[in-house]
Amino acid sequence: MPDISLNAVANLGYAECRFHQPVVPGDTLATTSEVIGLKQNSNGKSGVVYVRSTATNQRGEVALEWARWVMVHKRDTGAAAPETVVPEPGAGGRRERPGAARRPGLLRLRLRRRR
Repeated sequence: MPDISLNAVANLGYAECRFHQPVVPGDTLATTSEVIGLKQNSNGKSGVVYVRSTATNQRGEVALEWARWVMVHKRDTGAAAPETVVPEPGAGGRRERPGAARRPGLLRLRLRRRR
């Protein structure tokens, strides 16, 4: 999702990365992404977007799947907060729970800051 990656304040983490097919040099991958959750931060100026991405190879086979969460700036800070939807732990983003106030436990992997 170039719009999310280009506007990211911070990549907060990746999880549930699954390799379904081998990926070798010369393969061509195409990626589609779906927003599976949103949560506005307490400052009202940014929020966390939860995304599930799928990469298919040149034969149309699903090669990779993963979930990630990214902090982005809000387009309109004066706009009302969207309904909070955070992926359910262990559901891989396929079920959601409205009104959740914190990051789910399914997001086990975290990026570490470089020193």
